[in-house]
Amino acid sequence: PTPKVELEFWKSRYEDLKYIYNQLRTITVRGMAKLLDKLQSSYFPAFKAMYRDVVADGTAISWPFEHQTRSTLMKIAKPAKSMIRSR
Repeated sequence: PTPKVELEFWKSRYEDLKYIYNQLRTITVRGMAKLLDKLQSSYFPAFKAMYRDVVADGTAISWPFEHQTRSTLMKIAKPAKSMIRSR
């Protein structure tokens, strides 16, 4: 695959992880996690591990995309700023 295809794949993965993370942070899911913990459910360790993995994976791949967005905006902003000044 080309570099662009590779970036698209990882950007898509990042967006998916961000969506899952946001779901895990809802009040309903947090309440369910507290209940699983309180009841000492056998599902709680797996839930906790999944949450930790989603956070770790999202953090590991988020920086390049955030950096790419910032650097792209900076490239656009510099010429735009000079165009505004010249008018």
